[in-house]
Amino acid sequence: MTDSNYTTLGPPLAQCFMCGTCCYGHAVELMDDDETARIERHGATMGIEMPVVDGELRFEKGGCVFLNEKRLCGIHDRFGFEEKPLRCQAWPLKLVRTEGEVRLGVDPGCSSTYRHFNGTETLEPPARMVVRLGAVGPQERGMELALIRETLKPNASVLGLAHLLAGDRDPGHVTELPDGMAARMLTRFQATRFRQLLAKEEFGWGIRSPVEHLLVGFDTWDVENPPKFELSPELQAYALDTFRRKLFLREAPVEPKVIGDALLTLMGIIVCAWANPAPEVFGPALAGWTRLLRFKAFWLRLSPEPGILQWIGTGNYTGPLRPDIVVGGPRDAP
Repeated sequence: MTDSNYTTLGPPLAQCFMCGTCCYGHAVELMDDDETARIERHGATMGIEMPVVDGELRFEKGGCVFLNEKRLCGIHDRFGFEEKPLRCQAWPLKLVRTEGEVRLGVDPGCSSTYRHFNGTETLEPPARMVVRLGAVGPQERGMELALIRETLKPNASVLGLAHLLAGDRDPGHVTELPDGMAARMLTRFQATRFRQLLAKEEFGWGIRSPVEHLLVGFDTWDVENPPKFELSPELQAYALDTFRRKLFLREAPVEPKVIGDALLTLMGIIVCAWANPAPEVFGPALAGWTRLLRFKAFWLRLSPEPGILQWIGTGNYTGPLRPDIVVGGPRDAP
């Protein structure tokens, strides 16, 4: 990709802290035959069988086969940064082609984003990048733009955003979540069978480790008396930044994309804050949650049909299922 006419949310600020989590849970598409040949050659030198499958890096137990014992890229370590796949060199920058523009943004799934989202180190996109397609309809485009603008207001807050998604057109200054929303979010979170989900091999250490502490809350939180939402102003700014980048890069795997991404990302902010609001825990946890939302299996456990999204936001439900349905569990029947 050589076109430099990108739409952004501002300078793409990012810095790598070599945490290793980005090498899990991604489909790393190779750009062309030359890159494929280079990666296969490095794989042969390192004794890695079949490093490329169907034009993508092969993953094993949720992680890239080139990860070494230090959870660092073996290609980078042995042959240098420029020898890695171009998509890995560009990370955490991503491109998405929408209806009339190409958007450039920092992936909200980077576990270190909370450290650098308002920093000063601007990344320059490489000359060639994988461009993902992400189209939505006119109504969703309007909603997406309105929500992004809402997060950019000087008085924006997570609680205000929650009231907006609950249907309050002018939330003003609010100090609590909308009535019943915490209980509805907790009901859906507990319906995911989260422990079973995280045990699946395709998630691997890099996705599991930032969010596995949520299991404590999964086991102990009470729907009748949900925890209180509390988050520092600095982390609220990070959470709102994550929210708008999630919408901007259009990563939802299921329709309706915009309202689904908005409500389920908001749920992640609430749940991760309940579990542990310390920056070094909340930051990676929210990033991990946004990556889990790219898996259709997780999304559908949270919202097995669109009416449940409306129920999470407003409490109103007219769909065919029980809003507390556990997918694959004993309460599947209405």
